[in-house]
Amino acid sequence: MDINRLEDFVKTKYHLPEIASEKEMIENGIDMKDFQLKLLQKTEEMTLYIIQLNKKIELLENKLSKNKG
Repeated sequence: MDINRLEDFVKTKYHLPEIASEKEMIENGIDMKDFQLKLLQKTEEMTLYIIQLNKKIELLENKLSKNKG
């Protein structure tokens, strides 16, 4: 899921995709093994987003420095 779709999802659902809402967790409990695996998946996804954002920042910084020089 791209970052814009993720943002829309979180704004409307108030939780991350594939992670149960707080209400669902309270009502149904939590399978800790499954929950830990999903948290690991979300951590990996965040890492990929950060890498992608860093590449964009570096590209913009390079363009900016070329325009100044």
